[in-house]
Amino acid sequence: MVPNRAPAVIATLALLALASSAAHASFIPLGVVDGLKVNGSSPDGTYIVGQYLDVNTDKIAMRWDITGSDPLEDLGELPTGAIESEARAASGDGAVVVGDSKVEDPNDATKSVKEAFIWEAGVMTGLGFLEPTAPKVESSAIAVSEDGLVVAGKSKVTDPNDITKSVKEAFIWEAGVMTGLGFLADDGNHYESEAFGISGDGYVVVGKAKNTDPNDGAKSVKEAFIWEADVMTGLGFLQDDTSKVESEAKAASYDGSTVVGNSKVDDPNDPSKSVKQAFIWQGGVMTGLGFLADAAGPFESKATDVSADGTVVVGDSKTADGKEAFIWIAEWDEMRSVREILEDDLGVDLTGWTLDKAPVMSSDGETIIVLAKNPDGDVEAFISYVPEPAGGIYAGIAMLAWLNRRRSTRLNRARAQTH
Repeated sequence: MVPNRAPAVIATLALLALASSAAHASFIPLGVVDGLKVNGSSPDGTYIVGQYLDVNTDKIAMRWDITGSDPLEDLGELPTGAIESEARAASGDGAVVVGDSKVEDPNDATKSVKEAFIWEAGVMTGLGFLEPTAPKVESSAIAVSEDGLVVAGKSKVTDPNDITKSVKEAFIWEAGVMTGLGFLADDGNHYESEAFGISGDGYVVVGKAKNTDPNDGAKSVKEAFIWEADVMTGLGFLQDDTSKVESEAKAASYDGSTVVGNSKVDDPNDPSKSVKQAFIWQGGVMTGLGFLADAAGPFESKATDVSADGTVVVGDSKTADGKEAFIWIAEWDEMRSVREILEDDLGVDLTGWTLDKAPVMSSDGETIIVLAKNPDGDVEAFISYVPEPAGGIYAGIAMLAWLNRRRSTRLNRARAQTH
């Protein structure tokens, strides 16, 4: 039977929208955990996923209920190879987690390689590889749809131009089958693609792939892509004549109509150099989101996540004081540091805290989780509830329509694959 989680997700979104409109902004440190890495959160804002150091100092995938209902949960590792695993993303309610775990190299039992996994109901299952006999075998699951049925990531395959080497290829995994998404370049010279994000409905994948350099046909550059309906399409660049042309897409909105990432542009203080600038892509147009730094620089910004409705973007940007986490909200149409919002707008005392990591957030954009350094110099995550200016209830209502529209298509497609 095909799992039907849509009613639960709809109910959760509606409750989140109503609760967030009434809740006060807050700042909640989660406590110090050895070796903590936070790679993502469940869209309903209840879980974070990543990695920590266990009692044996092994790096292990974890899921953490940040509402306080359950302690940090060790997800374990796949049964062979070195003891190491890392969680990368979670489904809408956090019931499904994806990532990678070290396993025995299928071609050399003395070595370990990363294999993509899916974890559900306490069981971690390896997803395999696109090509188990490639010169270098590897796979990693990076993103998962809200219903937990579609996984996106990367796996190594034989380089079409050199059978002694391996290259990365983006994949989706659905109904037990891993499928390569191909490559962007059409000149037969530049092969590589990686998936970094998937739309909440599971129909759109985003990432980066090598393509022909627009300024030198003999070279390749990395270009952001969007994959939909079996077609990979390059999103272009913010500036295609900068000294180093490059772009990558990191995340997509629920329906895939909004994509965020970064693209290189001329350094405002030195046009002979290139720096990364966060972008938002909508309606076929890539728009730069600017930088946190003032005119003196330094300049760099990277967008890493976007809300379900495409109106809230988070990431990090360089300033004179170092990297800072940022939030960009469409209604503001400006990039603001998380520190500034918490201190100036919400009255939070952040004395001694360093907020230099890009946040992860819930699908409504109102719950953000930041991995920071606390006043004692220890790495610690904290939660903050930051109400959108327009209120989250409208985003929740909009999501109901999308879930209803997509649910029947998803179920029909899943059923078809079982016959």
